[in-house]
Amino acid sequence: RGNIFADNEQKTSLAISVPRYTVYMDLVTVKEKTFNEKVSILSDSLSNIFNSKSTVQWEHDLRYQRKKSNQYYLIAKDLNNNQIIRLKDFPIFQLGQYAGGFISIKNNKRVRPFDLLAKRTIGYVNEKNPKNPIYVGLEGAFNEILKGQDGKVLMEKIWGNNWRHIEGELSEEPIPGYDIYTSIDVNIQDVAESALIHQLQNQSAIRGCVVLMEVKTGYIKAIANLTKDKDQETYSESYNNAIGMSSEPGSTFKLASLMVALDDGKIKISDSVEMPGTYTFYDNNVLHDSKWGGYGKNTIQYAFEKSSNVISEIIYDNYRDEPQQFIDGLKEIGLHKKLGLPISGEGSPYIKDANDPLFSGISLPW
Repeated sequence: RGNIFADNEQKTSLAISVPRYTVYMDLVTVKEKTFNEKVSILSDSLSNIFNSKSTVQWEHDLRYQRKKSNQYYLIAKDLNNNQIIRLKDFPIFQLGQYAGGFISIKNNKRVRPFDLLAKRTIGYVNEKNPKNPIYVGLEGAFNEILKGQDGKVLMEKIWGNNWRHIEGELSEEPIPGYDIYTSIDVNIQDVAESALIHQLQNQSAIRGCVVLMEVKTGYIKAIANLTKDKDQETYSESYNNAIGMSSEPGSTFKLASLMVALDDGKIKISDSVEMPGTYTFYDNNVLHDSKWGGYGKNTIQYAFEKSSNVISEIIYDNYRDEPQQFIDGLKEIGLHKKLGLPISGEGSPYIKDANDPLFSGISLPW
């Protein structure tokens, strides 16, 4: 499976596939003289590396499994490459598979080196149930290009549900998947998550999220999502609130609105505007500023700094007779395109005319 990298020169891994091994022993193939002479030394070596059993217990189990003619006795699971190299030097095992009964099965394990950092954004894939597979985050969105192509090995059924790997020309090596290079900066991500959990704890909040975008490029440099576990009184990235909990854009849309009005020459940032605090549309008081009584008379720049809802009134007054011009202006700055990285390679416009709901059709791969 391809790797997922952070955005830095060192190509820091956010998710990587590492080899892990399961080791079995064929106790039938080992010659009796060799087994009797070296089983005690092998048992001592095994107890040093796997101390869940004593030397005496290891020797007892190996002799017992040999009497049972076990050709696939489990020695250990989830071993790394260094442990495998060490095991291959052990007495009896050093004779190899056919004389020493040493069988190692290689599997790839998905590891996140930074553990919980950006956990939900990186995501995961669970295809154990083909009828209901689970695809989450970047792992899920780009699963097809990450997973590569499976290889093939020849296996021999020996007894029960146990199979033995047989080396041969019929084996086919797997084809690795593609790597993904994200815009996530691990240092900024760490700061974002620390700041978020600090605020959530201070306010006893149920959930919260932080999304940090690089203004120049539009790249997301950090995205953190934390939800409270009421039983454990802790916070974890159990759900991507920033993406999964859709809502109206709210005050963040004031920026896009002002950009369009400025580009069209409808307003200047230094224009004066009255901010009474309450704004009426069609005889209904529908918008209120957070400050009771408003902010008085000041510039449009000041209104934006205070996130005053007078901006909605400014846009309404300037575009109520030509709404399509406003929509066209939004399309000029790219808001008609899908957000994120479309897998198809193309973003589909979702704002078609002034009557379309402005935020219908947003598509995010994660």
